[in-house]
Amino acid sequence: MTISHVLGRHARRALALATTAATLAFSACGGPTGAADTTVHLSVATQDWSEFTPSAPESVAFSGEVGEGQVVTVVAVGNDVDLTVVEIGEGVVRVETSQQMLPHEDPVELMRGFTVTADEPLRISTASLDGGTDVIITLTT
Repeated sequence: MTISHVLGRHARRALALATTAATLAFSACGGPTGAADTTVHLSVATQDWSEFTPSAPESVAFSGEVGEGQVVTVVAVGNDVDLTVVEIGEGVVRVETSQQMLPHEDPVELMRGFTVTADEPLRISTASLDGGTDVIITLTT
């Protein structure tokens, strides 16, 4: 191992630590304006279903405050689904899913980005013909 190799490794480690410290300081100040991060109350329930059996009762997978960038993972038939909060607005939240989902109002088009409005639950489903999981997302103001 050469001296430049050792110094290179230490330089990379120092850069990573400096970047982490800067990110933490930036986050602690609330971003560029110093404003506090906005959070909203989000509830996520799941309901497994099958073509061959009655639907299971809804179960609450998550209920709490979330901010932009936060990920909520719910257990689903097949693969778990990550819901990422990408934008928070007045009475509205934009989420992206880790897999394509079917919105109940248009069960033909697979999507990954969804808008949840206050007090109007969004119901989406894993893409499957004979069984899956409905994910019900509610924004409470």
